[in-house]
Amino acid sequence: WPAGGGPDLARLERLLQVFIYNSFDQGGGDDNMEAGGVYVAASMLSHSCAPNAVWHLDENNSYHLHARQDIEEGEEITI
Repeated sequence: WPAGGGPDLARLERLLQVFIYNSFDQGGGDDNMEAGGVYVAASMLSHSCAPNAVWHLDENNSYHLHARQDIEEGEEITI
């Protein structure tokens, strides 16, 4: 960093929060390594405690979204 400079801490915290709230956990299993990824389209989906859709990653780390029930045209998709 330049002398007297450094990151804007408020902006840095804001960026970290954006990542945290829009990332999807890719960790799992017995290993201790945790990872997260941001999927632009998926991060635009709404959360629900009773979602009508679910997602998973395949072996190529491709994001797949599946309906859990019939979803009417115009109905919001939630995960």
